[in-house]
Amino acid sequence: MGMYDRDWAREGPPGGSTGDGFPRWAIYLFVAMFVLAGGGYFFGNRWMVATDDFPSPFNDTLYAAIVGRDASEVGKIAKGEPERLLKPIGEAGETDLPLLVAVEYGGKEVVDALLKNGAKPNVKGRGGRTALHCAAATGDEDMVRLLIKNGADVSARDDVGFTPLFDAAQCGGNPAVGVAKVLVDAGADCSAATVDGQTPLKIAEHEGNLRMVSFLKQAASSGKRPKKKP
Repeated sequence: MGMYDRDWAREGPPGGSTGDGFPRWAIYLFVAMFVLAGGGYFFGNRWMVATDDFPSPFNDTLYAAIVGRDASEVGKIAKGEPERLLKPIGEAGETDLPLLVAVEYGGKEVVDALLKNGAKPNVKGRGGRTALHCAAATGDEDMVRLLIKNGADVSARDDVGFTPLFDAAQCGGNPAVGVAKVLVDAGADCSAATVDGQTPLKIAEHEGNLRMVSFLKQAASSGKRPKKKP
């Protein structure tokens, strides 16, 4: 082994690389970026939502109770602090009003607890969506029935003009067809259209939801009309 080879064996490969020729500086850079990215996500989420309007999910008791599916605690908070029902909760980029968060993450009992303790079924959250929009989008028929029973408006439109029936049409699958039937039976308009001409049927056709397409065509041909509001 020559002098150059001995130096390599004692001090490592030239240029500070590992034994396989991979530069050590690249490893250090990767580790540093990983640490910074992880810390940025953790602390960034807290800083982004820790305001009066967007309480941090790490210390918000209502959010914790909702995602923890603690209906009893949710009911107590809603009854004792009704103003919190109109303040968005959740993680950065996914904040919404408590009732809408509960529909997606809390389950039926939690939603029922909110409704029984002051939550308004037609309150609009992010994107102008209501709890019924969210329930229809998940294909949760029981949740849809619960909301309608408590006065949810099947004709409510979000910021792009979608009613909950649009969300069910986009979701597709057997559960969504069941949701669509509940909505139509409650007075949802199959022919409702957005300003650019989109309808639930066109959405279902675009998504390739054949069972939904069949149901919507049948509902439209049956002559069902949306119920008039009293």
